Amino acid sequence: MADTRTHLAAAIQHARSLRAELRQQTARTRTTMEKIEIERDRLRDLIRTSNVLLNYRDGE
Repeated sequence: MADTRTHLAAAIQHARSLRAELRQQTARTRTTMEKIEIERDRLRDLIRTSNVLLNYRDGE
């Protein structure tokens, strides 16, 4: 019986550890996604600006 409790306690601890690791990975993924979204928006703005400048130049 004590052996079963020991295994159960170890399994619970392992599950908690995995859950904590998953939370950390999720936070890192969220941060990475936010950085990607910021960069995407910057590139989109740069493309718009470039298009405006090209249209202005072509219109001269």
